[in-house]
Amino acid sequence: AVGAGPYCKDPHFARLITDLPVFLRQSHAEQDLAALGQLSGKALPAARMWSL
Repeated sequence: AVGAGPYCKDPHFARLITDLPVFLRQSHAEQDLAALGQLSGKALPAARMWSL
């Protein structure tokens, strides 16, 4: 562990890490992936869909 050094000594890193909690709260990765799957399934004709 490096402690608070990166926050105090590297302004660029400090700015990046400041926005991280906001980005994580706004991320809806599971919902986004489900929506993309539904959209891609609707875009392909049934004959072109791959199945197991």
